[in-house]
Amino acid sequence: QSRLRIANERLSNLEMEAARIDALPRDHPDRSPSPPPIYGTDGKRRNTRAVRWKDKYTLERQDCLEQLMDLNPSMKHNASGLASIV
Repeated sequence: QSRLRIANERLSNLEMEAARIDALPRDHPDRSPSPPPIYGTDGKRRNTRAVRWKDKYTLERQDCLEQLMDLNPSMKHNASGLASIV
């Protein structure tokens, strides 16, 4: 029960952190420094802050959802990638 609550809180915290990081100004100390740019064949940048954060957030969110589903077998993934209780 407590592990389920902790996993739910972690998922909520990830979503709040994503919103907070996006709102930080460029010179804020909590923002990580940008790596050298990487461009794709179409000339568009492939490693922007938003892309890097989305990749990290998606992996952490997926791990958290898998943990929730392990703790609560009645939870299932739906088509949108969200977990729901069946």
